[in-house]
Amino acid sequence: MRPILALAGVSGALGVSFSGVFGDFAVLQREPSKAALFGDAGNASSVIVTLGTLRVQATVKDGRWHARLPAQPPGGDWTITASGGNATAELRHVTFGDVWYCSGQSNMALPLQYTMSRHRSLEAIQANKYGNIRIHGMSGNMNPTQPWAKVSDAIRSPSTCDKGCAFFKYSSTCWYFAESLSDRLGDVPLGMIHTAWGGSTIEEWLDNKTIASCRNATITSGNQQYHDKRVLPYVDMALKGWIWYQGENDMHGVHGNSALGYGYGCLAQRLVSSWRSLWRQPEAPFGFVTLAPSGSEGGNSMGAMRWAQTANFGVAPNPAMPFSFMAQAFDLNDPFSNITCYRKGCCSGSPHGDCNGCGGPGGYCANLSDTNYYMGPIHPRDKKPVAARLAQAALVVAYGAQGSFTGPTLAGCRANGENAARLAFLACRGLTGFRFPKGGGLKILPWAEMHIKGPYNPYSLHPLPGPTTCLAFSFVSPLRLLHSLRHCATMTYAGKSFGETLDSG
Repeated sequence: MRPILALAGVSGALGVSFSGVFGDFAVLQREPSKAALFGDAGNASSVIVTLGTLRVQATVKDGRWHARLPAQPPGGDWTITASGGNATAELRHVTFGDVWYCSGQSNMALPLQYTMSRHRSLEAIQANKYGNIRIHGMSGNMNPTQPWAKVSDAIRSPSTCDKGCAFFKYSSTCWYFAESLSDRLGDVPLGMIHTAWGGSTIEEWLDNKTIASCRNATITSGNQQYHDKRVLPYVDMALKGWIWYQGENDMHGVHGNSALGYGYGCLAQRLVSSWRSLWRQPEAPFGFVTLAPSGSEGGNSMGAMRWAQTANFGVAPNPAMPFSFMAQAFDLNDPFSNITCYRKGCCSGSPHGDCNGCGGPGGYCANLSDTNYYMGPIHPRDKKPVAARLAQAALVVAYGAQGSFTGPTLAGCRANGENAARLAFLACRGLTGFRFPKGGGLKILPWAEMHIKGPYNPYSLHPLPGPTTCLAFSFVSPLRLLHSLRHCATMTYAGKSFGETLDSG
């Protein structure tokens, strides 16, 4: 972004400028949306925005200007100017595509340098792949400021990646989501905006009025701060949608229920609806990630928290959060999440315990040497799989592609004889198989014997259909059966219990 003062300008006069959320190499939202541009008007009472031969008269109010461009097709290499009074500001190499806003806390912010797939991404970029993706980010407690840039430039700035390139400091979940989308969408430009802040709570991303609409929210002096500093600067932009990865620092709060208006379940639903209202995009897609097992922060009831993250429906999209999508991460802990070797100092050269099994090719220490943790396995280093799941869901919900938008989601269970249980799952569309760990007294039915019926329409605003049975299995141990059924009976769907009330005997 280059502000240009005309030669006839008055010395010291304030000039027209674009907002800092824009810059050279920015991506603006493509058709059918009308991309927005805005900034400071300085002393100008009138601002004209030009795009090629197109001229748009901006509105000017209280020292700010705002303009909407006619809907533009994807692509292009545009110069855009904003002129008012004796000053002109300019954006160069702007293109049109899909703009995604990525936010949350540390597992969204985790820099690429702490992830296992970063070298594959780097090699792909060096081979001229992903030239359609551009990145931008606000500075935070885990990431530096990232001006709009092509990734081909980010891998060389300020130096090569083996010496600390900007690309390796960018949000890994945000990048891998874009990478996975691009693998399916082709050359459509993607603009990724990252604003996450490590250790933040959901209350810090909401305004206080919205927080007050949910009972049992956590009230601190930090509430609303990132809503003001990291959300509001972007709300006039047109977006394709949002992705959100957060919840660890709310594990000690009340998980709650959206239908009953309290706790995280209520706040999660309010986050989606309030952001859509702020951006004036009521049906824009909103994606989120449920917590990995390592994300408990010492809190209890991880299952209840994941349930709350879905506004207590267990699946997305749902009536409380239409046009939403999700990636389950309950099976995506760091593959070396057992940190016994780490705690014994076996990888640091100063061991203080038995280090058997820690060394050797492909062992714990070798893996850690290639890709170190950021503050331990609370930040799983395999971010590619979770982002790929999120992208698959986005392709169905946000882009209308065919396929599954979520894996099977447990809806309830019931006893089926003395030693058998039948589990019911929602969102069974497109299943081609079902995998459970072997052993443990489980008898897996052949796939041909499993009963599947009825897809769930992700675009429907009507209540979810009744549980769809996708799997049945029997237990050798009656005690194991009773334990599982008790756990299942604690699940709720929009405030209504699934499963049966069981007599503990």
